[in-house]
Amino acid sequence: ENIQLQIAEDNGNYRGALQADGVTFTRDSEADFYWTGIHFRDAADDSESYLNNCIIEYANEGVRARSSSPLLSNNNFSFNNIGIYISNGGALPELSSNRIHSNNTGILLTDISAGVVVGGDPFNSNIFESNNDYAVNNTSDFEVDATHNFWNSPDGPNTENGEIVQG
Repeated sequence: ENIQLQIAEDNGNYRGALQADGVTFTRDSEADFYWTGIHFRDAADDSESYLNNCIIEYANEGVRARSSSPLLSNNNFSFNNIGIYISNGGALPELSSNRIHSNNTGILLTDISAGVVVGGDPFNSNIFESNNDYAVNNTSDFEVDATHNFWNSPDGPNTENGEIVQG
């Protein structure tokens, strides 16, 4: 099944926004497939788009920010193939105080054209735990500031018990 929630079209004539507080986005409990996920496209109205205190689970890409910058805060991303996928140019979503766990990859970054902040200060830290392949996988040429997050170990990422960060 290819079930996807798409916010805005690639064409600037079809702008849109999603504002969700305390919503669960998941598949049918009887299903044995991943749904596609929530895709914020480049024509999304970034200043009006946010997910707060939501559960996003069992998706191929829990949230994809494609040339868009939604606010993602206080959410639980779990059991996804990729929890958060940031791609294409000017994608600079704000990621703060999320729990990102039990995904194959917590956050994947590809083809970004500027640095991204994941957490960034002690009051907005994200929690990464039990992600199968990577907590963060950055395949772009730009740095990711992922300081002040919890990596399932007091010693930080890429340690004996810590989550794996690449790139």
